[in-house]
Amino acid sequence: IPPSHDRIALAYPLSGITIDGSIDDWTQDLMQYPISNALFGAKAEGAEDFSAYYMCGYDQEANALLLAVVIKDDIEISKVESPAWNNIDTYTLYLNEAYRPKGSGVARYTMRDNYRDLTDITDNWDPQLKAYLDWEKVEMKTQRIGNVRTYELKVQLNEPIYDGRIMGLGHMINDQDKVDDQSVIYG
Repeated sequence: IPPSHDRIALAYPLSGITIDGSIDDWTQDLMQYPISNALFGAKAEGAEDFSAYYMCGYDQEANALLLAVVIKDDIEISKVESPAWNNIDTYTLYLNEAYRPKGSGVARYTMRDNYRDLTDITDNWDPQLKAYLDWEKVEMKTQRIGNVRTYELKVQLNEPIYDGRIMGLGHMINDQDKVDDQSVIYG
């Protein structure tokens, strides 16, 4: 049975990727995985209001997961007095690198050009998660051109990717269309 394109992503080897917020150096034939499930709030009023996808790869030399997240959004909220994940447009990466059969903690990295937040390790059930959770392991650049914002990430892995390796990967995008208004969360 072929894998469902919205549940299983394959990280193919990539090289020559510069983390600069532009995906011009990414292979054009990579699968674009949609981020389209409205988890909370009113659904987008069409592709101009909101649409998103991601691509992934693996830098063998650097032992790093490469991600490109492309978000088309007609209204972008980024400047507020006290930025938080739910009052500006943000992208959240969930990464379960250990993916142990009996369960393992998930690292949460929430980001924006002016905001960063991660899982509070003191409030997590998995004591081994601390070895995987570190902003120093994440290189991120983002840019917006017109109504398209691109997040480009290089996440240093603790262990190499090998044939058959499974990691948990999730995305959450907070789409805020007005300051102090209810946002829509996609995953």
